[in-house]
Amino acid sequence: MTCKFIYDNRGLSGVLCTTPVYKFQGYYFEWHSFHGPTPVRRDNMKLRKTIPEGFWGMVEEFQKLTDEERREFQIG
Repeated sequence: MTCKFIYDNRGLSGVLCTTPVYKFQGYYFEWHSFHGPTPVRRDNMKLRKTIPEGFWGMVEEFQKLTDEERREFQIG
């Protein structure tokens, strides 16, 4: 989970946490800690209604990466 801390002139005013979004091998997807990978639309990052061809093969390759290598592909 990715969290962003929001500050104002009084200090910390809130925290916004979202599921991380990745771009890997031309696919855009979010990876939830217990739901796993879900493809998202590249233009608005909303969930896709269909799973693109080759998606699960890409997921297999993505899972072979270390946590540090995965962070290099995180876009949101």
